[in-house]
Amino acid sequence: RAASHYERPLPAESISQLEEGPISVREVVQPFYSSHGLPQELPEAMYIRAGERIRHKNRALTQWDYERLVINQFANVYKVRCLSSDHIAVEEPGLVKVVVIPDLRGKTPFDPLQPKLPSSQLASIQNYLEQYCPPSANLQVVNPRYVQVRVRFAVRIRPGYSEELSQEELQTAVKRFLSPWAFEEGHEITFGGEIYANALVGYVETLPYVDYVARVRLFSSESGDKFLAVRDTDGMYRVSASEADQILVSADSHDIDLIGDAGYELSSFAGIEHDKIELDFQVGDD
Repeated sequence: RAASHYERPLPAESISQLEEGPISVREVVQPFYSSHGLPQELPEAMYIRAGERIRHKNRALTQWDYERLVINQFANVYKVRCLSSDHIAVEEPGLVKVVVIPDLRGKTPFDPLQPKLPSSQLASIQNYLEQYCPPSANLQVVNPRYVQVRVRFAVRIRPGYSEELSQEELQTAVKRFLSPWAFEEGHEITFGGEIYANALVGYVETLPYVDYVARVRLFSSESGDKFLAVRDTDGMYRVSASEADQILVSADSHDIDLIGDAGYELSSFAGIEHDKIELDFQVGDD
């Protein structure tokens, strides 16, 4: 079996000395994680790769062809989604959009909530695919469009727990619920999808320090600067990805209001004194 550091990047500062070397070497420093290491290919993986190679014949004609060519060539790519003009809102003849997600294993230096490949890597993938796709294809290799989901709710903390510490833990808990892959390996990053308010409430109320939750509100933003309130249109309060290249992720922070000893009353958690500018209501430019 190959050494474990070939299966995932070797953390920074793992190497501090030479195994054998001249005395004149005073210090060995490894400031960055390792990269481009690959374990020896196992027979099972070789059979799969060979079968895929026979199927696409080194030609990018179908969406599956594009996806497998990228996955097999670029080890630091975790997932690929190829979209044709039929799945994209913009009508552009011959458009083929290849959306790539980097591999997060080993804590490589990506924003775990919004993992993206650098522009140089996107260009490398594009140059590679252009060797195999038809001349008529208008190829675009891009990162996903991440839609940030921000949550505001009121919560009653159980007696015996610190409200301040519980608020901090709730911030992390909500992020974990919305973007589980950023905290644990093995969770899938999925395109599209929906996040339901009642599922979030059910999760939060299982936490040992939470008594109950009230007045949940959802907000979404693609830029991360301006969040818009999500409206409940059919009785199933949720935020949804509207395009095939979008991924729902947690915002950097959430708004958690504490319910006091008097209990929850809507009048205490609504109105101008309670609402936040650029979240609960928007201020125009004029």
